[in-house]
Amino acid sequence: MKITESYPGLLFLLVLAVYLPGLVAAVRWPRLAAMPVVTFTFLGMFLFTAAGSWQVMTQTHYLPRLTSEGVWTSVAAGTVGSGAFVIMLLVQALLFYAIAGPYVYLKRNVAAAPLVIVPADVILRRILALAMVAVLFLYYLKVGRFLLFDLLAGKINRINILEFRALTYGLKEYPFFRLGFLVFPALIAALSVGMASARGRMKVSDFLWIAACLVPPMLLAEKAAILNMSAVLFIAYGIHLGQQGRALGSALNGKILAAIALAFVPTAATYFVYFNTASDSLREVLSQFLFRITGVYSQALAATVGFVEAHGYLHGTTLPNLKGLLPHERFNLESAMQLFLGGLEVSSKAAVAGATPVPATGEGYVNFGWPGFVLFGAVSFLCMVLIQEVLLRLRAGASAWALSAWYGYLGFTLFTTSLFATFISLIHTVVAVGVIALWHLGGRFFDRKQP
Repeated sequence: MKITESYPGLLFLLVLAVYLPGLVAAVRWPRLAAMPVVTFTFLGMFLFTAAGSWQVMTQTHYLPRLTSEGVWTSVAAGTVGSGAFVIMLLVQALLFYAIAGPYVYLKRNVAAAPLVIVPADVILRRILALAMVAVLFLYYLKVGRFLLFDLLAGKINRINILEFRALTYGLKEYPFFRLGFLVFPALIAALSVGMASARGRMKVSDFLWIAACLVPPMLLAEKAAILNMSAVLFIAYGIHLGQQGRALGSALNGKILAAIALAFVPTAATYFVYFNTASDSLREVLSQFLFRITGVYSQALAATVGFVEAHGYLHGTTLPNLKGLLPHERFNLESAMQLFLGGLEVSSKAAVAGATPVPATGEGYVNFGWPGFVLFGAVSFLCMVLIQEVLLRLRAGASAWALSAWYGYLGFTLFTTSLFATFISLIHTVVAVGVIALWHLGGRFFDRKQP
């Protein structure tokens, strides 16, 4: 009998042992708090693939298996592909250490630049707020309503969830609308934290700005809306700690933990509406809720092995194909993985129509096998280091702070989606360059105004 079938606990302990040095460093080293892109990329990799692997390897949920007759059936995850899955978890961690480790070592004596508030920061925050309101208005013109009010009225439930998805992720303009629902609010909130850190205290206006930024993501009634914004705020606060020479571990006090627990309440409430059935016990609901947060991405990574066995390698067809430059139609891996798991999976409710994102390294494996797995991981981590270095060198006041928090969030979610939806994203690059340009133009304008 295979060790992957008999000793999943030992395999999980092996995975934890490999990730432990990075976790300890992230929590205890103050300079890593000031390097959020590096730090939170690793923390996201651990949370969404390594920690969630326990639910996959202990057979809480199911993965597909090809029988000798060539028929795909549902069997416990520990009986198929788990050897390759464990190797994936170990390789991506070691690859991260190999690329990020030397960089972090070389930056050990770099002092953080002091942050000061300039008029351009205030103007930038107002411009982003106007842009946010404009995008929300355009969304309302397109859709005719905000889904939060449907949810409160009881019009969104398990039956009509397909309509909910069509009115959000199904829109071809959704990447643009996402600017108003998440990107701009996140930048505004991070700017507010940075400005508060510069003056040494939070003003009432800062709290009002942050509270206002929580509204747009809630309007979509998205399950993880508040969690996403809370992650950006926590990362921004982590940068503050790094500026003060303190580690992320110092943030784990009672107030912060209570705020984190509170951020889960809207997610739990919407999840209960979307996925709960009358026959589910409280224990089943809690188990499924935990799986949706961590285990589903780990499962998607593990399922890439079975997906390749069923369909073969995709040879790069999941990559963006702008204006048909590549000789293929883009393959929608997220929808295909949802169908792949949905028809076979039993207990994670994956059969609900939608998409199951595949982590960046898993996308590399689906396309090109192990060489692709290593290549996508290496490109991801190299992009992470490059962006972190640019942000550390950027002398743009609170705008650099906001962009650092945003890209820290993108790094944190890298292992919940593909590489090209995070670091390598045209829309994110345009926003980042636009924020820097607006800040510098504003700075020059006010410099000329001074006598």
